[in-house]
Amino acid sequence: GHTGVAGLTLGGGMGRLQRRYGFSVDNMLSVDLVTSEGNLVHVSEDDHPELFWGIRGAGPNFGIVTSFEFRLHPVGPTVTHGALIFDAERAGEVGAAYRELAATAPDELFLGLGFGLATEEDELGPELTGRPVVWIAGTHSGSPDDAERILGPVRSLRPTLDTVRPMPYLSVQTTNDEAMAWGKRFYMKGGFLGDVPEDAVARCVDAAADQPGGGEITLWAQGGAIGRVPADAMAFTGREAAFWLGVETLWEDPNEDDSHVAWGRRTMDALTPFTVAGHYVNDVVESGADVVRAIYGDAKYERLVALKREWDPQNVFHLNQNVRP
Repeated sequence: GHTGVAGLTLGGGMGRLQRRYGFSVDNMLSVDLVTSEGNLVHVSEDDHPELFWGIRGAGPNFGIVTSFEFRLHPVGPTVTHGALIFDAERAGEVGAAYRELAATAPDELFLGLGFGLATEEDELGPELTGRPVVWIAGTHSGSPDDAERILGPVRSLRPTLDTVRPMPYLSVQTTNDEAMAWGKRFYMKGGFLGDVPEDAVARCVDAAADQPGGGEITLWAQGGAIGRVPADAMAFTGREAAFWLGVETLWEDPNEDDSHVAWGRRTMDALTPFTVAGHYVNDVVESGADVVRAIYGDAKYERLVALKREWDPQNVFHLNQNVRP
């Protein structure tokens, strides 16, 4: 899509291949970085390893990256992608099916459970338009036959709409571009969960129904390659959690700002009891010392402060989720 690679990676880099190959930052081998003193340094596991630890999750705090070196992997050219959409009245059974599938999913399956309001563009029929819906969505980067077998039990629930099909991976990468087009107003909250209990599913349905429009709640399964990297291997925090939660809303009228922001905060407050420690820095729109400490946790935050004092003691790079020296 139109998301740039730099900010995505330096904050972590979640995506459709994360369970198979890890986050973008897990595949970052080295960078060239301009420091606050104007020096160009090469940073990797072998060159300035402590700085390499810090830029993987808190990168904008330490300099301007001018080049990346990544580990590459074969993908596609065809993957299986789409969503199975249900009336939210079936959220209990759909949530149970999602939990079961997430617990046994192979690394090739990127899998999410989502909640929102059906629109006319969704083509779900007049009986569902404007009503809350729940969906299981994802991308399988293995063979179509494997995808069919793995998704079979969920498809047997007979969704109202089934858009899952083989398609070019490059086409999958642009599927959200229109909905998240440049110029729209956007607000997001997020966190990590250890489980998706029935009460959490019910609260997601309530939030989907009680919104100004344009809002979605999505729970993406982690695990796979994500969990095979030690939690302390880099500044990025949250990989040990079972699910990543995203609460987002898009709109166009500035007069609706307050209602959309209030919905995002209200929804996150309702789901906070189910969250575990840490936040995905690229999801966090608020700022402040307490916010940044909550993103990384106390131990990583203090390590980042020490690193900041070494590499940017004057806090030249501060227009970010700022670690103050």
